[in-house]
Amino acid sequence: MPEVGHFSAWITVDGIPLEEYAIQVEEETNTVTCWIPSEAGKAYKVHWNDHHFQSPTSGRVHVDGHNCGASIISGELATPVCREGMVLSPTSVAPYAFSTIRTSDDDTLLSVPTNPDMGLIKITIHNVQIIQDNMPFSGDHSVPALTTFHEKTKKGISHQTSFHETTIVPKRRFAGVNYIGEPVAVFHFRYRPLALLQAQDIAPRSPSAQPLSASPPRSSESRKRTKIELDSDGEPIDEIDEDDSEDEDAKQLAELQKQMDTIRAKHKDKERPRKKIKREPIVGVTVDLTVDD
Repeated sequence: MPEVGHFSAWITVDGIPLEEYAIQVEEETNTVTCWIPSEAGKAYKVHWNDHHFQSPTSGRVHVDGHNCGASIISGELATPVCREGMVLSPTSVAPYAFSTIRTSDDDTLLSVPTNPDMGLIKITIHNVQIIQDNMPFSGDHSVPALTTFHEKTKKGISHQTSFHETTIVPKRRFAGVNYIGEPVAVFHFRYRPLALLQAQDIAPRSPSAQPLSASPPRSSESRKRTKIELDSDGEPIDEIDEDDSEDEDAKQLAELQKQMDTIRAKHKDKERPRKKIKREPIVGVTVDLTVDD
C-alpha cells in the first residue's frame, strides 16, 4: 500500500484493494506514484487515511483530470475516507467505474489537445483550517462526458473512468476551509489493463515461483555428468547425459541375457528323454460307441 509520511491511500474493487505495482516515492514533493490494474465495467472506490492525526486535512480527488470533490479528516477518531464517486448533491453520487476508451477515425480529433491526466487517479492532501461548518452545497458538479480518441493518438491508453447512474447516499455535511502550505501527501494511481501492465513489465506475468526444497547432494559415483559431442568443425551436435546412456546399456544387456536364458532352457527341454506313458486298461467303465440315426 502506498504511503507518504503518516498517510496511506488505496483503490478498491468489490471491496478488495487492488494490487499496486512499481511504487515510487518522491520525498521532496511528498508524492508517491504507482500502477494498478483496471477492468472495464468494474466500479471502484478511492480511500485514504491519516495514521497519526496532527491537524485537520483535506484530500481532493481528481480522476482523468476532472475535479471530483474533497473530504476532510478532522479528528483522531475519524475513520478512513472513502470516495465512491463524484458528488452531485448532498444525497447523490455518480460512482466511478473503469471503462473502455472510445476511438474514432474522425480526423478532426487530431487537433484536440491530449489529456496528460487520462488514466490517472490523483489524491492531493493539504493541512487545512476549518472556517465554517455545515455550509450549504454549492458548485457545478455535473458528470463529465467520456472522451473520444483518434485511433492514432490514444498512445497506449485503453481505459478511462466513466460515471455510473446516480446513486442515493446518506446526506453529507459540507465545510469551508483554508489551505495551509504545500501538499503534505500526493498519491498518483495510474490505471491500465493488467495485460498491458504485464506486457510493459510493470506487473509480473505470473505468480512468483516458490523455491523447491533442496535435494540432498549426490555422491561422486552417482553424480550426473554431461558431455557435448562435437562435429568436425568443433560445433556442438547434441547434449548427452553419460549416466543415462550407461543405464540404457545396462538395460539392453539385461534384456539380452534374459533372452539367452530362455533359449537355453528350450534347448535343454528338447535334449531330455521323453517319459513313456503307461497305458492302463479301463476298468468298470462302459463306453457307449453306438451312433444315433
